Amino acid sequence: MESLKIPEQTDAAAENIKYAKAFVEFQYAEIKDFSKQFLTVVAGVLAVTVTFSEKIVNFATASSVQRFLLMAVWCGCIIAFTLGGLAIVTIYDAGVVAKETELDGKMRTYPELRLRSHRLLIAGGITFVLSLALLVVTGLIKAF
Repeated sequence: MESLKIPEQTDAAAENIKYAKAFVEFQYAEIKDFSKQFLTVVAGVLAVTVTFSEKIVNFATASSVQRFLLMAVWCGCIIAFTLGGLAIVTIYDAGVVAKETELDGKMRTYPELRLRSHRLLIAGGITFVLSLALLVVTGLIKAF
């Protein structure tokens, strides 16, 4: 009877190792690269809007609504950048845990960490898109 339990445990360990190896080899690298590219784009938009803020909104003559919108854009970019950074840290943790799973076959929490990283990236992306929408609204208010 006990000899029957050992193959089941071995099969489960083999399954865990298979999924952990696939995660480490493909998903980890893709999510990490996507996160780095996301951070680069968000940082670039933030830098450009700060650098050319006088062209977007002339602070001397701008209404308080325009100034508030531009500040909201910057806050949104900072929040999106922070969420992207947290996603990179979380995916790193998932990679470490998955590598440990790959080495000994014991199931660990890397799927939850991977999911958390995805959620952080999605939240950062939504925040970034909303910031871009606010930037467009700010520009339209200035144009009209």
